Amino acid sequence: MRIDLHDEEEDPVYKKIRQRFGYSYLYPAQIMIISMLLEASGYYGPEREAEAPNKLIAVLPTGSGKSACFMVPILFSTCLSVVVYPLKALISDQLKRFQKAGIPAAVFHGGLTENQRRMSLSALKEGNLKAVLVNPEAFKNREFFQLLSVRTIAHVFIDEAHTVSEWGDSFRPACREMAEHIRLLKPRTITALTATAGGETHARIKSILFDDAWVFTLFGNPDKPNIHYSIHHTLAKNQSLRYLLERAALPAIIFCNSRVSTEIIALMLKHHMKNHEVFFYHAGLSEQEKHEVEHAFAASHQGILAATCAFGLGVDISHIRTIIHYTLPPTPEAYLQETGRAGRDKEKAWAVALLSPDDLRSLTNKTSVRMQRLVRLFAKGGCRRSAVLSLFGQHDNVCSGCDVCDRITCNEPGHYTDFLRWYFFMRRAVPRNSIVRFLFKNDCVTKSHPLLPIPPQRFSEKGDAEEAEKNLGIITGVCRQKPFDLFPSLFLPAYQDFLLRYFS
Repeated sequence: MRIDLHDEEEDPVYKKIRQRFGYSYLYPAQIMIISMLLEASGYYGPEREAEAPNKLIAVLPTGSGKSACFMVPILFSTCLSVVVYPLKALISDQLKRFQKAGIPAAVFHGGLTENQRRMSLSALKEGNLKAVLVNPEAFKNREFFQLLSVRTIAHVFIDEAHTVSEWGDSFRPACREMAEHIRLLKPRTITALTATAGGETHARIKSILFDDAWVFTLFGNPDKPNIHYSIHHTLAKNQSLRYLLERAALPAIIFCNSRVSTEIIALMLKHHMKNHEVFFYHAGLSEQEKHEVEHAFAASHQGILAATCAFGLGVDISHIRTIIHYTLPPTPEAYLQETGRAGRDKEKAWAVALLSPDDLRSLTNKTSVRMQRLVRLFAKGGCRRSAVLSLFGQHDNVCSGCDVCDRITCNEPGHYTDFLRWYFFMRRAVPRNSIVRFLFKNDCVTKSHPLLPIPPQRFSEKGDAEEAEKNLGIITGVCRQKPFDLFPSLFLPAYQDFLLRYFS
């Protein structure tokens, strides 16, 4: 549902929104947030200002127009406002939006040149600004904070507020420490915006930013009906990734959990998928390199990007068709954030997670309890959409697309558990490649299949062949202790498709 602003010709607020931002419609949640902030800042008079809530947490799904929720109130305010972003890349992108709307704004963060820093401070001193866009570390700059302290602050907005919870206690203490600086500024309103915040994250945001005071919370529906969710069970993620990308709608993003893995995966895909543009992106790149990758990927209609979570926040590329999680993130909020990068143009999009038995075995303390629950729900089966949304308090959802509800899952054969028992039993004794060679020797799989976890040419290497003979002997010895009659279908021809699928 959305509100057509052309139907509200007499409303001066809607009229100005159309003129300055070019919006033809707003969503109900956007209108509610904008209205409350205008009231709390005194736009509708002192009586309404006294009654309106001035502390707000807004949880709106990716692509629902969070930027309008702070740009519109800033436009109508006569005082300075502060917008906090966790990443510098977001600040540069949002500054262009402010400039396009004719809102005087400046940026302040540690990455500015001396000349840029001087210009920003000068504009702040002269009172020519309506907004200053900063990162959390900016509040630690004494000169900058003193200039803010002598100004009346209308609004403080914290975008991507879930990072306060996820990063504030670890590598970005400034995300947590900025809360005290914000309180010292005594702004008329404080608003935290994010695309995802379950109960635990919401409570943490409330505790850090609002000192557990009463906060008006507005939850938008986190569901994105145009995204189709699916799980791909696998024992060899690289081969499954290639298999999926050869059939996927592009552009596609592959989310990984480390900088090194993005580069390795990009290198592998460049080698095997020479007809596609392949990029990688992570926080270790220089600002120039990030900009070049963002620009090239945005311009590509057949691009593939291997990225860490550093790419997702605030990067506005509307035509991404597929998201593949090579490794699942540590929280459901991050999962929903990252899958939400697809289909921002409201067209059909796909979100696929690669799930291996190792993923279930390696759940650690770094993985939130709610994420552990989600992974187990994925492994168990059942509607993928309901599994995700249930962790955000959304129940009785009508699924608009997932592999389970559409009955296109790869059903596990009856001996799947037996096979995994055999597989992990073997892995304690010998490397996985040797297990594959053993399957070759017993005609369980063929060397010509394109999805094999190791290339056929590996068998022609002398040293590799000697190692194979040695390890095959170990396997044969182990198997005498654990007879194959426990796995009656392992070597039947009908089982070959299963082996190929789980080794691909």
